[in-house]
Amino acid sequence: MSVRIEKDTMGEVEVPAETSAVVMSEPLRRGAHVEKGQELCVLDPGTRHVTLADARAQLSLAQSRIPESEARRIEAEAVLEQARIDLNAAEKLPEGGYASDIRLAGARATIRSAEAAIAAAAKQVASAADCDAIVISCTNLRCLRVIPGIEAQTGVPVISSNQALAWHMLRLAGVTESQPQFGRLFTQALAAG
Repeated sequence: MSVRIEKDTMGEVEVPAETSAVVMSEPLRRGAHVEKGQELCVLDPGTRHVTLADARAQLSLAQSRIPESEARRIEAEAVLEQARIDLNAAEKLPEGGYASDIRLAGARATIRSAEAAIAAAAKQVASAADCDAIVISCTNLRCLRVIPGIEAQTGVPVISSNQALAWHMLRLAGVTESQPQFGRLFTQALAAG
């Protein structure tokens, strides 16, 4: 245990208690002379070492899951990008009479599946480590529809690159209405200055 001692103008010191524990030894009496390095009293450590070891193990486990969660997020982004390409093709081909409505429905289902994968990856990142927000950084991801759901399930704000850009442009243009259907960011005003 280390003790911080604050010296006042009278040459006396006050030892503030920074923890609570059972005193195991006879404490020094008030006004006693103390030498450098002298023990003031011995405190029972109780189960602090076990609690600290458990907390460190939990932190280590959470940190070990971050790379896997990040890899799943990147994989989901790639799947969504491919699904978007397929959807674009599926939407254009029927115009020329080259594809069926079934293929178009399949492409739309793939988009929904990819969005669900992004949402799952974001939730896993949030559960693997204590975080203040989740940033989905890729301008090729259309994830605006899933942001409110991720925020509701994780309890933290979610910000995507495109969402942040759109919010900032709207605020600079003077559009200040709160639009929570697009995530918490769209309930915020532009900071002054």
